Amino acid sequence: MLNKIKPNILFYKKIIVFLCLWLFCSIHLAVAQKANQPTPYPQTILLKYQGIIPGEMYFEQNGTTYTILTTLQIPFKIFTFKTEGKIINNQLVPLVYTDTRGGQLYAQAEFDYEKKHIIYGKSNQEKLIVPMQENALDIFSLPWQLALSNGQLNASVQITNGKSVSIYPLDQMSISSKMYQVSPKNLHLKLFSTTNNKHIEYGLATDLYNVPAYISFEGYTLYPERIIVNAQQYWQSSQIDQLKKPNTPPPFNIILNKR
Repeated sequence: MLNKIKPNILFYKKIIVFLCLWLFCSIHLAVAQKANQPTPYPQTILLKYQGIIPGEMYFEQNGTTYTILTTLQIPFKIFTFKTEGKIINNQLVPLVYTDTRGGQLYAQAEFDYEKKHIIYGKSNQEKLIVPMQENALDIFSLPWQLALSNGQLNASVQITNGKSVSIYPLDQMSISSKMYQVSPKNLHLKLFSTTNNKHIEYGLATDLYNVPAYISFEGYTLYPERIIVNAQQYWQSSQIDQLKKPNTPPPFNIILNKR
């Protein structure tokens, strides 16, 4: 009788050992796969800017669509720039960009992907049509595309601000690094600049989802004041009052040369 029981006990022991090994390997594989997956990009990001002209930018996405809402507090008038579009394979695909000033539509750009052209122009002028390139973006989708792609540009980009359309070849985009020196925590920025006559500059905060913490375009310069990610404050400048004084330069310090 004992001889019949012993083989059964050995059999069950082997089953238990096999199950334990299978469970261990499954857990290890799941952890490894999760570690290799990219960190999901935040659903909402609110950037508050300071300087002579304060403003803010709100980015919202759900994986398939996105919205960018930017406001500038111009004296006696509020400028509002809005982009609505889709997200396809981590690529921003703008559909409509509007420039509203003082509550009135000032300029607009529509992206027609079937006919492959961009319809744009000021509201008081006849609309213009230009052929659309593969990497067509509006002026505010570009920095967020850089953020999503970790600052990588593989081809020239076609940019519109609603009033005009420009093409920026890669050889007209320079990259440098700067550090925004404020307490309690400095911001490390990867700076993208255009070198043609229509100068645009974006500073991506490399430690904070590459958000465009610094923007300079069309004569307006926006310095970071507060960064809020998924309704939680991630960063705030302690030098807000200093930077709001007229003609006060931001505490920038170049730490790497352009390449």
